[in-house]
Amino acid sequence: MKNYKKYKPYIRRMNGKEKANDLFTAYRLAFYQELYLKKGNKCFVMVQRGFPNLAIAVGASRKDVKKSIFIICAKRISFKKWTTETKRYANKKYYDKKKALVI
Repeated sequence: MKNYKKYKPYIRRMNGKEKANDLFTAYRLAFYQELYLKKGNKCFVMVQRGFPNLAIAVGASRKDVKKSIFIICAKRISFKKWTTETKRYANKKYYDKKKALVI
């Protein structure tokens, strides 16, 4: 994986193997899997590179997925800026753990 793409969130079509960390996303994931995937319709998930099949957000369209994140919905920051900040946070967290193991 290229370093500039590492831990960056992106939106893709749902394949049915996704999991979620929080209850709200897990509920939405189950809802869309039952109603959309089984009928053959498209639905989308936001996942983060480096964490395979871990869904951050779920929606019927790419626009719905972008709007489901609160800080973007409230128009405080853009989607691109949010993804960059999320990438930085995950990268910093990973390297802090790595340094802690070395010391």
